[in-house]
Amino acid sequence: MTAVSLVGGPHWAGAQNPRPIGDKTLVAWVSPANLTQKGGSVLTLEKSGGVFDGIVLGEIATGKWMAGSDFYKRTQQQQGAYPAETAGAQTTVQLAIVYEGKDITIYRNGRQVAEYAADHAEKFGDDSFAVLGLRHLAAQPKETAYFTGTIEDARIYDRALAAETVAALEPNRASDPKPAAWWDFENGSAADRIGTFATGSLVGDASVAGGKLHLGSPGAYLVATRESPHATAASAGSGGDGNRQARALREKLRSSLIRIVPVTTS
Repeated sequence: MTAVSLVGGPHWAGAQNPRPIGDKTLVAWVSPANLTQKGGSVLTLEKSGGVFDGIVLGEIATGKWMAGSDFYKRTQQQQGAYPAETAGAQTTVQLAIVYEGKDITIYRNGRQVAEYAADHAEKFGDDSFAVLGLRHLAAQPKETAYFTGTIEDARIYDRALAAETVAALEPNRASDPKPAAWWDFENGSAADRIGTFATGSLVGDASVAGGKLHLGSPGAYLVATRESPHATAASAGSGGDGNRQARALREKLRSSLIRIVPVTTS
């Protein structure tokens, strides 16, 4: 039986027309269940039309992390020089991808492993949402679209972080600058503690325990949208395209699920 748990953050930090995210940094601390999985993402920023950027494992080369994107528009496909992951299920590794204009830099545990330039840089506005555990929504239900393992901490920064800043980041610790979105999974919560992506859904067997997001099998992921759970009723007949996209996404999830399990958050 497939299940979804709805989660809401303690604060709504979104604005009616939030500043689009252009330059950005995606960061996650993760433990892959295995190194043969092919194409799951630990953190994806996506918008309408299937446009996305994400931290993806093994989609092109087995065991190698890459900057995933729609139709490989911002992905370096020649990955012979990329190091293969060696971390097992009991080891936590930090991945970070920095996007600055056309320049994309990939870090593993604070060390640069790839740097290249790519055209088609994207901005993510009020129609954007975050996905943890799934490469992008349109890729389901392919088993290769899902990441299996655990995620201890995941963040989106609305700027390109310097190498030394990436290296200094620690899971479950606040940083300067402050992230635009932050999932630390403390106290059993799957909410974005910043409140940018204020409404989330745990899908499949995704669960939060021990300060981590557990993704035990294909079909499990977390999706979070910008609209506040408290604003849904008030804005049902109004709001921008982003709010309509958020509501449509949640309705799509509900219509495809057999049961919904509510989650209480502070």
